[in-house]
Amino acid sequence: MILTTKRILFLTLLCVLSVSHTCYAQLLEINTSPKVQIDYQPFSGLSASTTLNINIAGLNTTSESDSNNSQRNRFQIRITPSLGSLTVKSDQGDELPLNFISNQNGSRVQLIGNQFVENINLNLNRRQRFNVNYSISLPESQFAKPGIYRSLLDIDIITISNNEVISNNEVVEIEVIVKPKLQANIAGSRIGRKSNVAIIDFGKLESNESGSVFLHVQGNTNAQILLTSENDGQLVNQSDNNESFIDYHIEFDGTKSNLSSPLNVTRSVAQTLRGSSYPLHVFIGEVEGAYAGKYRDIISIDVNPE
Repeated sequence: MILTTKRILFLTLLCVLSVSHTCYAQLLEINTSPKVQIDYQPFSGLSASTTLNINIAGLNTTSESDSNNSQRNRFQIRITPSLGSLTVKSDQGDELPLNFISNQNGSRVQLIGNQFVENINLNLNRRQRFNVNYSISLPESQFAKPGIYRSLLDIDIITISNNEVISNNEVVEIEVIVKPKLQANIAGSRIGRKSNVAIIDFGKLESNESGSVFLHVQGNTNAQILLTSENDGQLVNQSDNNESFIDYHIEFDGTKSNLSSPLNVTRSVAQTLRGSSYPLHVFIGEVEGAYAGKYRDIISIDVNPE
């Protein structure tokens, strides 16, 4: 009889433990968008951001005595990044860091291990609804190669006391789109609405003079650079109906041309925010015997992604 009694007690204890565990079945329901997206311009000098909205609702599955227990009404939202860090990754293996800012307290989220948690208070008995928002951004002035960068966030809610899961599980994809981008300017130039204008002023022109400017290019892809001359490589006299001219030639980053036809070159821009600078040298030909006057030509430089 004694052994039988112990067996009955043992079975009873198992039943009690099982009931205690099931009281932490899904008590909350969370809903989010399946994807949040960021378009990032790496040379704008600005950050790019989006908002992750997490909607939480109680399912009214607890008793009034449960709702009066403060421990039962204090939980933690738990977010686990698939990459183990607050980053996104492209198919080529490049990674970009992300900033997470909690809109509850304005603080920056820090991972503990491979996840982060935040306390929330809910009255489960009243089917209370609650919104948790996070601002997700790329740091400003962050170089990024073109491509699509992704990461997954695994989201659920747990009890503070023993980390029991009490909600459904939501998975959100973070997608960052970085497009091929180039921007260029001529050092010391005057910046207009659609173009930069630089002037090489030779003053009183003499044979075999030279002048230089530098083309500065920032980009996350190779640059196709096209140089064209308005007068096909000649300085034209502006005061005699363009009937007299002076020849010149250029050397752009080691490539020579007389610009009688457009010069087209490809350059691999340094994959940094600083980019690359390319020298453009202009060499004046023979001026002896040229008519007096003001001579001019315009060299146009177009820079486009390869």
